[in-house]
Formats: sequence, structure tokens, C-alpha cells
Amino acid sequence: MPAWGEQPAAADGRKCVMKKNGRKLLPLLLILFLFCRPFAVQGADELQKEIALGQKVSADVEKQWERVADPALCARLNMALNRMVPYLSRPLPYEVRVVREDMVNAFSLPGGIVYFTTGMLNFLRSDAEIAAILAHELIHADKRHVMIQAARSSKISLAALVLLIASHGSAGPMILTSLAQVAVTNSYSRDLEREADKEGLKVLIRAGYPPSAMVTSLEAMIHDQLKRPYVDPGVFMTHPELTERVEYIVREARDAGFPIRRKKALNLLRSSIRENDDGTICLFVDETKIWSLPRKPDSEK
Repeated sequence: MPAWGEQPAAADGRKCVMKKNGRKLLPLLLILFLFCRPFAVQGADELQKEIALGQKVSADVEKQWERVADPALCARLNMALNRMVPYLSRPLPYEVRVVREDMVNAFSLPGGIVYFTTGMLNFLRSDAEIAAILAHELIHADKRHVMIQAARSSKISLAALVLLIASHGSAGPMILTSLAQVAVTNSYSRDLEREADKEGLKVLIRAGYPPSAMVTSLEAMIHDQLKRPYVDPGVFMTHPELTERVEYIVREARDAGFPIRRKKALNLLRSSIRENDDGTICLFVDETKIWSLPRKPDSEK
């Protein structure tokens, strides 16, 4: 089951009192202002820093797990990625990679890299379900959720987190480890997870995939969860339950005018009529032969 847990968000209660040394603080305030600008006006230099940060974290990820180089599999994932990228808000070099790991998981890094484990790809039952998980993870990257959650967990502002990383000080490696932990364990708070679900659903629909795929993939995880022993969620207890996520995704899809048709998402009950080499006509449903009609003798034609 994917580790879609959450570290509890903590508000930054520190206050800054500026009565003396105002001139010394002006440069810092200017830097904070630049890093706190909305995504729509985020500068190219800031994007490059985020991309470089994601590459550093990805290097650590691929030291832990072997990256899978399968051209056919990569083409399959890139096809879904290319359909979704036009509907994302930031110009990141989005990329999807696969690592060899039995655990069912998918996660994203700063800068737009999304990872699927081989366990996740084996668990999902259709290209539509793969696209649903990919859409969810792309929103985490597009909205900088890893950075936001790491800042919350460290009890500092997002701008301060960026400054600490950029300073190349002793805190840098520790922060990179924190970013990797948030990403790989999907330790997002309820609001970030909900945003990834809802915005991911919109991207999924715009890319031409059935929204029911997001529902069926989560329902499969619920079924898988029932087979496992109960584990006290502890600090993850504020993370939205899978059943809750299914409920609000169904509401969002129906409000957008899309009924939930699970068979379409799973490619179920698709019928076809085929003629064998001997002239026999066969009816297939999901690759299972249901009925056949022998070829008539030439004398009866």
C-alpha cells in the first residue's frame, strides 16, 4: 500500500521585531520577498534552483533503488505524461522514472521528477489507473508540496527553507534528507493531499482519461489495506483516509458532469468478434471466448 501518510503541520509562531539594525535586515527581507512571490511570476533562476535541488534528491533515491531502463515501459509512461503536462501551471521539465522496488508506491520530487515503483506498476490494472496516480503526483510537484511540507515539518517558512538550502551550510544535507523523506513517504498534510487529489482529477479529465480511474485505483488500495494487520497511524492520523478520498473524488467528478464508470477505467467487459484461421466465428469478452459458431461447409453456402 502506498505510504501516503502525513507529518502533522505546525504553524510558525515566531515573530520578528525590527527596531534596530533595520538597514542590515533590508537585504534579507528583499530575498524573502523574492522567494515568496507567487508561482506565476517565479523567475527562471528560482526554477533552475528547484530543478537542481530535485536532481540532488533523485541521486540519493537512485542510490537506494535501481532505476529501471525499459524503453517500452518508459514510452508508456511518457505517453500519459505528455498528455498532462499542458494542463500544469509551471514550466518544469516534468519527467517520470521507474525504480525496482516491490513496495506499492509513487512519489514526486522538487523540480518535476515523478517516480513509480515496479510494485505500483504491477498493482495498477490499466493505463488509466497509472495516469490517475501520475496526475496526483504531478500536482504535488507543480504546487511545490514537498517543499511546503518539509518547511512545515521543520517549523520554518518556505522562504527560510530555500535560503538554508541555497546557503550550502551544514544544514543543507539534513534538509535534503528531510525533503527525500517527505517525498518518498508521501508525508503530506490533509490540505496538500486533498489539493493533489482534486487538481489531479481536473488534469486527468482534461488529458482525456476517465475520472473513474482515480476512484478504482484508490478502491484497490482500500481492498489491499483490508488484507493487512491494523497499524496505529500515530502522527499520520490527520492524513485523509482512503475511503474519505474516494468519497470526495466521486463528488468532484459528478459535479463536473462525469459519472463514475468503473468498467471503462479498468477496460472490463470489452467485447469483440473474431474469425479464426479455420473460419470459426468467436465472441470474446475481455480476451475470454464466450461463444463460437463453426464454419459452414462449402456445400451449404
